[in-house]
Amino acid sequence: MSESEPKDMVPSPGDINAVVGGLLSDLAWVQPSRQQMFGYKRAARAILNLEVSLATLCDAAEPPKIHGVGPASLRVIREVLTTGESPTVERAIDESGQRRDIERRRALRQQFLSRAKVLEVLASRGLRVQRSVITAVTCRCIQSGATANRRLPSWPPPAGVAGTALPPSPTIPTG
Repeated sequence: MSESEPKDMVPSPGDINAVVGGLLSDLAWVQPSRQQMFGYKRAARAILNLEVSLATLCDAAEPPKIHGVGPASLRVIREVLTTGESPTVERAIDESGQRRDIERRRALRQQFLSRAKVLEVLASRGLRVQRSVITAVTCRCIQSGATANRRLPSWPPPAGVAGTALPPSPTIPTG
């Protein structure tokens, strides 16, 4: 994000998985039953953990089956892929009366990327990373709407805590 762009900008459609995953997460929070809520959360997690962009997967006439994604979630995906937004999700949020809470959650996940986008960025720079690192650090923050500092242990660890050394991470070249 450049210095001239506003901080409250909607995530770019370049990371369509993060957009769709976020909308499905929003939809989960406004569901009247726990069963429906968990269904949408599962769908959001499935989308955020995909290794390929939804735009690539859904190029075919019939989109592939994704474990955890049902017909209602597929409707949201189709809306976002065709229009860039989901009237279904916005209507559900308005009807629930939870717009303020959802907007707060959206603000918390503004700077996060989906797994597919992280893999794309790393590949474009010739880097590889273990799958567990991407899943644990990046995607969980997006699906919960939490910031990384709230979800992950503090670093560096407190003095005297054994077994907390991390292996060196690859340096991402700049420019």
